[in-house]
Amino acid sequence: MFVGNGNVGKTTLLDIFLKKNRIDEIKKYAKRKQANPFEFPNVATDGIDIHTWFVEHPDADDGTYMRYSCWDFAGQV
Repeated sequence: MFVGNGNVGKTTLLDIFLKKNRIDEIKKYAKRKQANPFEFPNVATDGIDIHTWFVEHPDADDGTYMRYSCWDFAGQV
């Protein structure tokens, strides 16, 4: 579960785990706004987003994957 204050990076962290490459989006925004590439707008989570994260098992040689259910909760106050 990803729970915490709003606008602290829960969704961004989950995106990294899920290997959603957002580096191009970050670079484009930073270039347009002449801004710090680490300060870019992110769509706030509305309610709860549930994703499945597949990770290759480190001890298996046969391509076995582990499946995690990731729950991303909207910012909490």
